[in-house]
Amino acid sequence: MHLLTAQAGGIEDGAQPVDLQQTPGDIVVLTSADTEIAGLAGAKTRLGDDVPSVRLASLLQLTNNFSVDLYIEKTLHAARLIVVRVLGGPGYWPYGLDELRRLARRERIALAVVSGAAYPDATLQEYSTLAAETCDRLWSYLVEGGAENYEHFLRDAAHVITSRDGDCDDAPPPPKPLGKCGVYRNGTTHRFEAARARHDPSAPTVAITFYRALLQGGDTAVIDALADQLEAEGMNVLPVFASSLKDPAVAGEIRREFGDAAIDAVVNVTAFSISKPADVWEGTPLDAAGAPVFQAVLAGSTQAAWEENPRGLSARDIAMNVALPEIDGRVLTRAISFKAQATYDDATQTSLVRHAPDAGGIAFTAQLVARWARLRRTPVESRRVAIVLSNYPSSDGQIANGVGLDTPAGTLCVLRAMSEEGYALRDVPDQGTRLIQRLQGEENSSARASWLVLPRNAYDAAFAELPDALRREICDRWGAPGADPMFDATCDGFRLPIIQLGAAVVGVQPGRGAGLDAKDAHHDQTIVPPHNYVAFYAYLRHTFDAHAVIHMGKHGNLEWMPGKALALSPRCYPQALFGPLPHVYPF
Repeated sequence: MHLLTAQAGGIEDGAQPVDLQQTPGDIVVLTSADTEIAGLAGAKTRLGDDVPSVRLASLLQLTNNFSVDLYIEKTLHAARLIVVRVLGGPGYWPYGLDELRRLARRERIALAVVSGAAYPDATLQEYSTLAAETCDRLWSYLVEGGAENYEHFLRDAAHVITSRDGDCDDAPPPPKPLGKCGVYRNGTTHRFEAARARHDPSAPTVAITFYRALLQGGDTAVIDALADQLEAEGMNVLPVFASSLKDPAVAGEIRREFGDAAIDAVVNVTAFSISKPADVWEGTPLDAAGAPVFQAVLAGSTQAAWEENPRGLSARDIAMNVALPEIDGRVLTRAISFKAQATYDDATQTSLVRHAPDAGGIAFTAQLVARWARLRRTPVESRRVAIVLSNYPSSDGQIANGVGLDTPAGTLCVLRAMSEEGYALRDVPDQGTRLIQRLQGEENSSARASWLVLPRNAYDAAFAELPDALRREICDRWGAPGADPMFDATCDGFRLPIIQLGAAVVGVQPGRGAGLDAKDAHHDQTIVPPHNYVAFYAYLRHTFDAHAVIHMGKHGNLEWMPGKALALSPRCYPQALFGPLPHVYPF
């Protein structure tokens, strides 16, 4: 069996057997929360020899059974107190719990197995050797968190050890509540009303919801950076910390505060889903603002792992930060931080891992939120909307096809509904067939003559904004812009399959490139787009300046462009071409 050796300051995901290389310590704490590890390490540093020796480890590094056996053999066998915080119940770490219970009973080690969440889990008590009252007290210090409570936790842990030895000192004071919910900004906490009083009433307001654990562990750099960037986009920011959005008291307070405040968007930085069956009708607490809720990701991987991963995120991150939040209807943004290896703490023999803000992900997220806020605040009669129809497999006979959906008729339904709501539309066809006829170009030269044009200078400006590597790839594959089959020398620009209907445009998404088998090329993630494809989205973003884009009906090929599947980077073609535009995809 191949065994990894833990490196000082390194990060292992626990998938392979790993030796944490910790010598025995009197007090051992196992938790999935890096913020908790950092907070307890700081407490041990401040207390020094006033408390016994401490070892800290992440449960995420002990998901392999062999790793558990090795850690028991080299570290846990000589512990006097082991505290384990398990998130998700006994089923999350069954082998480890069974082995620790066996070890504790055999070696008469004090063992407290407690919930890793902000609410208790009675199913874990059966694994403990300490009384439920003692376990709850230790758990309470960790739930409240913060420097003072972490110090009291270690003092109480020492108290548990000495009381078992018959040499009992006075127990520390009870946990000091931080508050389950509140507003944090610039290193201090505030009341909701005091924070809102500082806001500019003429600017959009964005709430950020994040785990209180980040505040407790002093790991707020990513929240500070996100708030700063949102303010740079011209928005008021309301960063709200919460112990758990599933806590009824916290959920109720957020629902009240968000319902009373004029909030234009919510950026959620917590994981999982918080929906309940009743939420189908009432919405989650984050929906109380009546505004879109965006999901930002604090990735559990390093930036290097993200850069190398074509999926963009690990399986764990996809489940926690993408799949489950989608149940609540959240809009995925980007990874705004990655795990950064920090200093190795000699006293607790562990790597202190923190969230390192990612400037690119934060900037994109802030721009996307700002665009949605612009859409929300723009009067209906002034909004511009682009509707894009697929063309697969790239022929006039396949324009706007959709399995089980009459996409042309559906598009007209959308346009009529927009007109009834006050959008400034004109010249909307009365039949789906006539809409398609106006878009057809291969067999209808008059229709092609009515297409919109992106001038060459406008294209050059948009093309220059792409990363250098993408520009080289496009030119290496397709040549110069003027050689593109959609470039029209008579107008010195790209004649694009887009028609104007007042404040809306309807366009046909270009194919992957001339001379290719359209059916095979449609889903080929190795083919870079031609110049006319770049021009198409440049027109929607910059020349038309769309407030929102609707990709209508059957999926197109933008999502099959080279790049990651999730948590995109500037190097990914879908992000580079589409940018931070509000996007709706009805089918």
